[in-house]
Order: sequence, then structure tokens, then C-alpha cells
Amino acid sequence: MKHYVVTISFKVPIEAIGEHLVKQHFDVLQMGYESGHILLYGPSEPENGTILVVRVESRKELERALSADPLATAGLAIYEFHEFIPVRFPPSLQGWVDPLGFHQPIPLELND
Repeated sequence: MKHYVVTISFKVPIEAIGEHLVKQHFDVLQMGYESGHILLYGPSEPENGTILVVRVESRKELERALSADPLATAGLAIYEFHEFIPVRFPPSLQGWVDPLGFHQPIPLELND
């Protein structure tokens, strides 16, 4: 599995997008969350886009899934994909980060 941080930047102010399209946008993301592909998502601050952390088989799969986003079909957003390899994560994310168990979480020790 590949892991990505996705930044979605609105091309126009959120007020110009309209509540209906914003709701549809978040409905698409919620489907990804419920399927287990999105770990977390939410509006960026300031509210001019959305940030996602996702896990997928390939970038092509991710691009295909996000092409269903109404902001993509309306041409109102720019999508940036940043692949990364998680090396530090809490044990609670063990199954999400690496379902095959190849990576073991490294405990983070903070010194005062």
C-alpha cells in the first residue's frame, strides 16, 4: 500500500463554490473514509481547501477515486499528491499504516 498526503486547493473562495458543492465534496471524502482508504481529512486553515491522509494501492487508484469529487468535475480545485513512507506511528495505527506488519512502530521517547 502507498500512503499520501493530498492537498486540495480551491481555485475560488469557498463562498463562490456554494454549500451544495462543498457538501458533495465532503460526501465523496466520507465514502473514502468509510472504505478505510482515508485516515483523516478536513478543511485547511484558512479555509481554502482540504487536506487528506490516504492509503491506496496506487496513485492511479487515488486519482481515479478523487476524479469523482464534484470540485474536480467542476474544475474548481487543484489536487496535489505527496507520497510518503510512514516510519513513526502509534501502535493504534499498525493495521492502517501497514496491514501486512512489515514495519513495526518505533516508540517515540520524549526527553524533558
